[in-house]
Amino acid sequence: TVVVDGGEGKDVSAIALHDVMFRAAEIGLVPDPAGCFLARGKSTSCSECGVAIIRLRRTGYSIRCARMGDVDALVSIEAANWKDQPEMRTNQLKIEDRIRNNPQCNLVVQDETGACRGGVYFQMIEHLSDATSHDWYDKEKARKPAGSWIQLMDIHVCQAFSSQLGRPVGAELREFTVNAALHIPGIEGVCAVTRTRAFRRTQKRTGETYEQYIARDGGAHDRGLAFHVAHGAVVVGPVQKWRPKDEENDGKGTLIRYPLDDMRSARWTDAWMTFNETPEPKLADDDCTTVTVALDPNFCPSSAVDDSTSVCCKTPKSVAYYTASSSSDTD
Repeated sequence: TVVVDGGEGKDVSAIALHDVMFRAAEIGLVPDPAGCFLARGKSTSCSECGVAIIRLRRTGYSIRCARMGDVDALVSIEAANWKDQPEMRTNQLKIEDRIRNNPQCNLVVQDETGACRGGVYFQMIEHLSDATSHDWYDKEKARKPAGSWIQLMDIHVCQAFSSQLGRPVGAELREFTVNAALHIPGIEGVCAVTRTRAFRRTQKRTGETYEQYIARDGGAHDRGLAFHVAHGAVVVGPVQKWRPKDEENDGKGTLIRYPLDDMRSARWTDAWMTFNETPEPKLADDDCTTVTVALDPNFCPSSAVDDSTSVCCKTPKSVAYYTASSSSDTD
C-alpha cells in the first residue's frame, strides 16, 4: 500500500506516477517487473490522471541520477565488461559529457554502502529514425532537450554485483527505465540500437546474412537481442555501418523498439487474468515494513530529496518475482 502525502495545502493528484517511481527507487524500492497500472479518469484534460497500482520491492540497491563523482566507477565497470576489447568501450570524456549536459538521463545503481555499481544511459530524440541518423560514436548528436522517444544507449553493471544478488541487475535497470517511460507524458516509444552476441560464429555454420539472422524468431534466439525482445521489444531492422569496430556484427547494429501501447494493453490483460485466478494473499503485520520517502509535486529525477513531505510504502519483505535469465548486463 502506498500512501501519498503531498504536504499541507498540496494537491496529491498533481504528483506524476513516474515521479513516485523515481523517488521510491532512490531509497531502494523498485517496481515489480510487471510494472505499474494506471486506471485513467474520465477527464480528457489529463491523460495521466487516475488511480495507480504499483508493487514495490526491495532489490538490494537504489537507483538515482548519475553524478560527476560516479564517472571513475562507471568507466571502470565498462572496462571490466569489455576486458578484452578496449576498442568497444565508451571513452571517459563522452561519459562526462552525458552526465554534465544530459543530467536527467543517466541512472546509476547504488549498493547499500553507497557505491556506484553500474548504470544506464539514455537520451530523448524526436523520432524513431533519429536513433540511426548517426553511428554509435556520434549518437549523442541526435539528443534533444525534449522528444517523443527515449533512446537507450548503453547499460553496464558490475557482473560481480549481479552475481552477489543472484539476479541480472542490468536487465532490472532496463526494466525500470521502460516502466518509467510507460508513464511519462508525451513519450511515444523506447528504442535502442543493440548488437547480437552470436552472428559471426553462427554465420560460419549456417551461411545466414545479418538481415536473416536478426529476423529469425524475432531475434529471440540470440542472447543479445533477447535482452530486449524477451521483455516486449520488437526488431525493426538492421543498421548499416553502426559500429565499425564490432567484428562480431560486421560493424552493423539492430534497431529495436518497445511498442508501449501494446505493452500497456498486454499488462492489463495479464493482470486481470491473474487477479481472477489468484486468491487474495494474507499478510501479517510483521510481514511488511514501512519506509518514508520525500515527495514534491515539482520533483524531477535529478533534484535532491526534500524530507519535509512523505510517502509511506508498505511492501512485503520477501517478494517473489521472475525475470528471464541473462548472463549479460551489457547492451
